[in-house]
Amino acid sequence: MTQRLWRIKLTSDYINANHRTHWMAKARATKHLRDEVHIHCRALKIPDLTGRCMVQLEYIPKVGNGPDPDNLWPTDKACIDGLQAAGVPTHDRQQDVTRNVPHVAKADRRALHQLILTITDLGVPNA
Repeated sequence: MTQRLWRIKLTSDYINANHRTHWMAKARATKHLRDEVHIHCRALKIPDLTGRCMVQLEYIPKVGNGPDPDNLWPTDKACIDGLQAAGVPTHDRQQDVTRNVPHVAKADRRALHQLILTITDLGVPNA
């Protein structure tokens, strides 16, 4: 059996757990990211994954090392909420979605702070 895989390149900026932004600014950024993932899922025609799926968030900073991977969890959560809004996993609970620690890649000047979301259909029925 071959695994189905989708990679979404996002234009939104990441949400860092260490940033002390105003709650409305954070809510706007979260909604923008969630909506962008939802739109990309619809455009790519990602089907409803009835089994488990795995989600991996990768951040490619423009310069430097980028943030600590643990500080990208708010970004990861917003992306998974966008997937759920698109109906890709029916629920965002642990039984349906396998989450990996967000990965911070090596800096690339051409990346312009790029976020890449990878969705893999594991094809395993839910327990």
